Amino acid sequence: MGRILVDTGSSVNVLHQNAFAEMGINNDRMEPVNWSIFGFSGEEVKTFVVVHVPSAYNGIIGRPALNELGAVVSTAHLKIKFPTKHGVGEVISDQEKARECYAALLKKKKAAKETFSIGGTDP
Repeated sequence: MGRILVDTGSSVNVLHQNAFAEMGINNDRMEPVNWSIFGFSGEEVKTFVVVHVPSAYNGIIGRPALNELGAVVSTAHLKIKFPTKHGVGEVISDQEKARECYAALLKKKKAAKETFSIGGTDP
């Protein structure tokens, strides 16, 4: 599994194109969009936005997916807990890895060439 950024302030879920391709999802599910993925406030987006831009992450999980999953995020503990049919699931992060990803992200920063959305995708 690649690195995923959890952003409780993001009103969209973002999937980078390389991760989209690696999951084997057919490209005909993508629809071009003509809007920016930055600056949304209070708007619920239930799709993942696929971007063609280099990143240290495979994707960004924002409020829509966190809410859909019933996830509870603790930034102080670098953990996410969420209900499953077998009990409580947990994702534990690593502060050192988070810093490495952020540093790599700053090195790769570039403008996106194209942006697409894919509807009906279950987080």
